[in-house]
Amino acid sequence: MRLEPTLKVIQRCVDLDSIRSVLDIGSNRGYFLRHLAASHPHLELVGIEPDPFIVDCYRDNPAIELLRTKFENATLNGRSFQLIHSIHTFEHMVSSLVAFRKAFDVLADGGFLFLEVPRTQRITSATILFEYFIDNHLFHFTRGTIRNYLSLFDFELLHEETEDQDNLTFLLRKRSGTVRSPDRATMCNEFVQNLQMVRGYEERRGRNLAALKKVGRKINDFVGRHRVAIWGASRIFDILCRYGALDLDRVVAVVDKYLCDYVAVVNGIRIQKPDSLSPQVVDSVIVCSDAYYEAIKTEARELLGQNVSVHHYTDFFQASRLAA
Repeated sequence: MRLEPTLKVIQRCVDLDSIRSVLDIGSNRGYFLRHLAASHPHLELVGIEPDPFIVDCYRDNPAIELLRTKFENATLNGRSFQLIHSIHTFEHMVSSLVAFRKAFDVLADGGFLFLEVPRTQRITSATILFEYFIDNHLFHFTRGTIRNYLSLFDFELLHEETEDQDNLTFLLRKRSGTVRSPDRATMCNEFVQNLQMVRGYEERRGRNLAALKKVGRKINDFVGRHRVAIWGASRIFDILCRYGALDLDRVVAVVDKYLCDYVAVVNGIRIQKPDSLSPQVVDSVIVCSDAYYEAIKTEARELLGQNVSVHHYTDFFQASRLAA
């Protein structure tokens, strides 16, 4: 799902034709590596992914060397890579500092690191619903804490995404192998504001979940008056179903561009591809996504016509006076 924006940044700054080796730390379902295998077959591609249940689509791809282990445990035998790609993986590390050092060590001088992690400040959203502090996330990053880590290594910053409310995204180039000692005098210390942020999140999320029955009634009323498709079937949709008691029997369809490749049914309803929709049967779309709302709105109107009514799920929160 992050492939398109990732490629946009990398292709602007990195000449993929001139590099030879790529390491994907946390290669997941292999979207990035499979794309490179098709578009740049000269590349030596290595993926590290410990989850055996999500690698079927590329475990036997002869263009990709798959290491089924955690990055901390991976034996790379002195190899180096000219591009390292890692999306939503460093928050799972037992030690982020050790992981940063290992990634820096296996990155060739002049090589590039594309790094993305969840942005903890997303919990300040007035309409926050999901549990952010899940068990398998051992580290939680802010822009300040990521910069603290990066300041220890001789990186040149090529790109830093500042508009994305959900992710912290960086593209860096390794200038040399120099590693610096931490300097507490210059490092960002956000303890007080982060503690306040977490306490505010707990209060806000609790009020929001309590208000979801009213939100669900408003959505059900809307569904009863329109031919509605719900677009997005992951955690936001799941929370709305569980806490808001959505009446899915009256929904025309629930669609998700990616999830339906891996999950057939969510909350008792079959998940379909968006291209299964037609303007003859759908006049309204409710989008259950934050980061991709604008892209989904554009795609929905291309698919269903400019007159289709597209609503973000938070439209119904505001109508229900959810927590401010």
